[in-house]
Amino acid sequence: MKNVLVVGCSQGIGFETVKVALSKGNRVFAASRNLNPLIELKENNLYTLQCDISNADSVEKMVQQFESYEKKLDAIIVTAGLLIKKDFHLLTEEDFHHIYQTNVYGVFHLIRTIDQLILPGASVTTIGSMGGVSGALKFPGMLFYSSSKAALSCLTECLAVEYQNQNIHCNSLALGAVETDMKNQAFPEFKAPHKPEEIAPFIVDFALTHYKLFNGKTLPVSVSTP
Repeated sequence: MKNVLVVGCSQGIGFETVKVALSKGNRVFAASRNLNPLIELKENNLYTLQCDISNADSVEKMVQQFESYEKKLDAIIVTAGLLIKKDFHLLTEEDFHHIYQTNVYGVFHLIRTIDQLILPGASVTTIGSMGGVSGALKFPGMLFYSSSKAALSCLTECLAVEYQNQNIHCNSLALGAVETDMKNQAFPEFKAPHKPEEIAPFIVDFALTHYKLFNGKTLPVSVSTP
């Protein structure tokens, strides 16, 4: 049984990732602002942790709660993310700080705060976006979201170097469109080719097994544009 931390998992891809990880016999620590959907799963090996990744104090309290279980982590999967879609000329400084606090700084602070509880040889998998991949097609209104996901990608690649002595593999999965509330906010007229329950098994298999073939990489996971 492996210990898996999933961050940002009250709905969509994160929620389905928790369910798949549990179905494979793992002990899952699910960290999210809204715990109600997770509590309703009523799984013996599911431990819920209150956490707002954009709030440093909340992250630190979550890590303290995790420490009380006296476990070490085999895998961290960060699915938390914020999307703000606005015309370029309407974007504000507050929008910038809000989205980067969630999508970039929050991930950095989480990993640095919990790193003593990550086992050697473990994996850190962040969920990015094709919008953040250099050279991939970009869309209007997505400036802060796409650029923050590009920053997350680079952050994850850099973490691989920082943790190379512990053999902790850090990779980012740049997802294409998946049928979620966030996709509907970004592209309401577009029908995504995959649902969260279809992409979640891939994420779990990667984070628990296939990550060993990669380190410091951003991997496109997409069959469509967007």
